[in-house]
Amino acid sequence: MRLVRFDKRSRKLRIKKKKGKGTLPSRFLLYLSVGVVVLAVFLLAIYSGHERQLRRVRYDKIREDMDTLSSALLAYSQARGQYPTAEQGLQALVHPARVPDTSADLPPQGYLDYLPRDPWGNAYRYEVVNPLGPFDLMCLGADGQPGGTGEAADIHWKQ
Repeated sequence: MRLVRFDKRSRKLRIKKKKGKGTLPSRFLLYLSVGVVVLAVFLLAIYSGHERQLRRVRYDKIREDMDTLSSALLAYSQARGQYPTAEQGLQALVHPARVPDTSADLPPQGYLDYLPRDPWGNAYRYEVVNPLGPFDLMCLGADGQPGGTGEAADIHWKQ
């Protein structure tokens, strides 16, 4: 705030500023910085909780997809007497190969409407050692490459 004063000696108007007015008190800046820090900590807590929840949802989807694929593979093996070969892969569940069968309960449209993809958009990997024996379903993680740690770690479902 400015004050206008008339100086009698010099016969001029003098403008004086009052000290302490027109500036922010240092206490206000302290409160403001504390508020910003508290807000940042609060947002970080919300974000980390959200990441944890998102990770849990991804793994639940993988578990559900692998359970669906496993059930379809089991139905395929019961109807055909063996699991799909490595060459046929999981596509045999959607478009079963036309093989002469004595079994009348083969679904002509396939065992699945479509092949699910993992949460990162990659296809699940199917490996079979013995057509009559167990199989291995794999999700290669976020990076889509074998190996890795954290979200890039491989997830196996062995039958």
